[in-house]
Amino acid sequence: MQTRAVRGWCRSVALGALTWTLTASAATDINETRQATVATSAAHVLEVLASSDICEKGCKYFAPDTVREIKIDHLATPNLYYKWTHVSGIKTVKFFKRVEVVPGTVTKVNIRSLHEDTDAKLLQELVAKTKLENAPAFDASNALFTLTPKGDQVEVKVSAMTRIGGLMSMFAGAARKGMKESLDAMFANFTR
Repeated sequence: MQTRAVRGWCRSVALGALTWTLTASAATDINETRQATVATSAAHVLEVLASSDICEKGCKYFAPDTVREIKIDHLATPNLYYKWTHVSGIKTVKFFKRVEVVPGTVTKVNIRSLHEDTDAKLLQELVAKTKLENAPAFDASNALFTLTPKGDQVEVKVSAMTRIGGLMSMFAGAARKGMKESLDAMFANFTR
């Protein structure tokens, strides 16, 4: 009788662990959007997005949990460049991202993180040239900014997504909070 109870308990624990593992390994998409009309120019917003002076302490522009964010000169053109970001929050994260500016009456800025599975050669080149580490803690990350001039102001819209999987998906709430705080800080930077 006691052996059957112990086996039943072991099966319950194993089933619970399996369920938790399967749930934790499922990818979670964290999506955020923001829109505001700010008293600045589209050129200033582009300058902020391209800045290497973004961090949590001691930089011109504030970004929560950001140790450093720099624009990479290697391979840069006026409308396409790469940035490297070092964030220390829930986990230390270091990653490269591609920034493409599409000018027009409405300027678009596409930002996409680089990943080993799709950008291996480019990442090897950037790591070799900069000596900066690539250690992302997410599966994908992208953002689309649209900048529409409105007289002496600019309407800024952003749609951002970060996909986390595996054990990191357990921290989806903290990642969502961090994304909201980062976007709030970025919009505040546009007015500096």
